[in-house]
Amino acid sequence: MCRNFKFKNKILFIFITIFVVIVLMFSGTLYYYSSNTVLDIRHRYLQSSAGDISAQIDTVFRSVNNASIAFTMDRSNIDLIMDLYNNPDDENFYMKKTKLSKNLSTIYTIINDIYNVVIFLPDHNKFFTYLKQNENLINNPCNLYTDDTAEDLIKSKRGAHLDDWSEDPGIVFSSIDTFKTMYSRKLGYLELQIPYKKIEKICKSKESSFEVYIFDDKGNMMYPYLDDEDEIIEKSRYYGLVSNDYKDYKRKNYMLASYTSDYMGWNTVIVDKSNYSMNKIKLNTVIIFAFSLVLLLFTVFIYNFLIKKLTLPLRLLTNKIENISLENLSLQVNSQDLDEFAMLDKSFEMMFARLRHAINNEYEAKVRDFQSLYQSMQSQINPHFLYNTLSILSIKCEEGDGMDASRMCLELADMMQYTASSPNALGNISTEINHARNYLNLFSNHYEENLSYVIDVPDKMHNIKIPKCIIQPIVENSITHGLENILPPWEISIIGHCTDDKWTIKIYDNGCGFDEQKLLELKDKIKEYEKNILDYNLTNNLNIGGLGLLNTYARLKIHFGDNLFFDISRPKSRGTLIIFGCYYDGDF
Repeated sequence: MCRNFKFKNKILFIFITIFVVIVLMFSGTLYYYSSNTVLDIRHRYLQSSAGDISAQIDTVFRSVNNASIAFTMDRSNIDLIMDLYNNPDDENFYMKKTKLSKNLSTIYTIINDIYNVVIFLPDHNKFFTYLKQNENLINNPCNLYTDDTAEDLIKSKRGAHLDDWSEDPGIVFSSIDTFKTMYSRKLGYLELQIPYKKIEKICKSKESSFEVYIFDDKGNMMYPYLDDEDEIIEKSRYYGLVSNDYKDYKRKNYMLASYTSDYMGWNTVIVDKSNYSMNKIKLNTVIIFAFSLVLLLFTVFIYNFLIKKLTLPLRLLTNKIENISLENLSLQVNSQDLDEFAMLDKSFEMMFARLRHAINNEYEAKVRDFQSLYQSMQSQINPHFLYNTLSILSIKCEEGDGMDASRMCLELADMMQYTASSPNALGNISTEINHARNYLNLFSNHYEENLSYVIDVPDKMHNIKIPKCIIQPIVENSITHGLENILPPWEISIIGHCTDDKWTIKIYDNGCGFDEQKLLELKDKIKEYEKNILDYNLTNNLNIGGLGLLNTYARLKIHFGDNLFFDISRPKSRGTLIIFGCYYDGDF
């Protein structure tokens, strides 16, 4: 689209496009963050308010319940109730009732806003009200408290309900406790009524736009008091409260938060229908839009100034880059018609090409030197191993064990031929396994039954190409350093495994294994080697010290590249497990 634009216009088009995209992304992110922040702050306030209301209601009911329990468990009160229960028609009935009334003064001193106090004996259909005298009701509520219904009725009366013990009933909350004998025989009940206005005042102590609903653990509405059952169901469904799952909602048209009290176990739900959150979000939207517009206009205004500053150093920078190389090579650019960015790009490409070429040449030369050194090292069989093998061979000959002696000679000859041949240092898993098996057979002649080994490699892995002298040096390292400080029996296992996308070889010994510090140092060197490859710091790998396992890893890495899998670990309380392999796609 902008190919036919002039250079200056190209920069303007690209710059403005990028800037607009960034501003839109920034504005969208800021809008999303600010909107969620407003909603979260408002929601946390609702949750805090629900918690405050719930805590205050808990405090009211805790004090009432504690007073009720203390009164119903007082020995003198129980004796009076038991006397009334056993002698309901006694002539001293009024005196006992009066004595109970005097004892109730302890409750009045603790709770100063009790609506009414009722003591009733359902078995004898008798009740006494102490603050509101209504003892001649036509419909006596005592008959409602049967053995089957009393428990559920007591629970339901905890919520807002009409006073059953009054001819002109008000709305109350009740706390009902039982008078019992020492053998848990029910004698009667004490009902302390809390005025509805007290709970209503607590629920309306926050913002006037809040609607407060309280439900028990079974989903029954405790507050507010509603005459219409259909209205209760409608509100519950509208706010998603018809089930026992009181989830919190954050919506733009209304917000809902809930809190479950610690004492009563009630769920206090606050619904906020105010436009507070929406007004905040709209204000944030206007601010973000205005800020983005001003920023865009300011950017266009300073474009002419910036473009002059931007184009001036391009040619100077290009000239400097052209003169940079490892050997101070220079690129002569004679054309004055080339676009500045194309010149800069071309100069960078040529400079990095020269740098990579020089680095790779140096790295290849050092690797070839390293491989030559390793080939000369691998051609030398360990003199101690050779001495021990020849000594055992001599003993076999003296004892007349010609078969074993002949076998040992053949195995030793195979090993020497393998290390001396194939200057390209590339073999396959089959020859590597055979080389390691010869080594283990010769070594086990010295230790007889103390050393055992297992080799299990699938046939389809035998032709996989790997660098020569990889497996046998690992086995030799396991025997030399892993088994020397522990008592036999010694075990070596070489297990091959192949899947659809990877093959691995696991070499395990039951020796003392690496100590943690040395294992960490070795893994750190391997990570450093890999990082240098990724960062093109190839020459740094030549300075990483140590031979042995690290050089084995380096040879495998050079051959397999990024497909190499290599790991060293201590799988048990002792021993060492070395795993190497290669990921592949298709054939090996």
